[in-house]
Amino acid sequence: MLEGITIISQTEITVKSGYIDVFVPILITALLVIIISSIELENNKYVMSKRSKWEVINIIGICVLVISLVLIIVCPKKEPIGKYEYRVIIDDTISLNELNERYEIIGYNDGIYTIRDK
Repeated sequence: MLEGITIISQTEITVKSGYIDVFVPILITALLVIIISSIELENNKYVMSKRSKWEVINIIGICVLVISLVLIIVCPKKEPIGKYEYRVIIDDTISLNELNERYEIIGYNDGIYTIRDK
């Protein structure tokens, strides 16, 4: 940090990455189970004992599919990118050009600058 800058707060910048690498294979497997069980249900629509087995497998596949989708949407994973955002007070010894060379100025409110690492 440059001399003449007083840091009020520092926040690590993160990116939502989600658990896609975990849940996509589960989603694909559940989708395949649903497709196969639906085909088997259609092929065995007159045989009641086989039909109930495929209905249960189909329902389980749908449940796994829905739960995986919900978890992907609701529980995103946040990964740090190694940069920070600061709320700072700048005194008169610092020029804005010098500050702008090292940091990105995001905002200004009542004498407090919000800056981000470049």
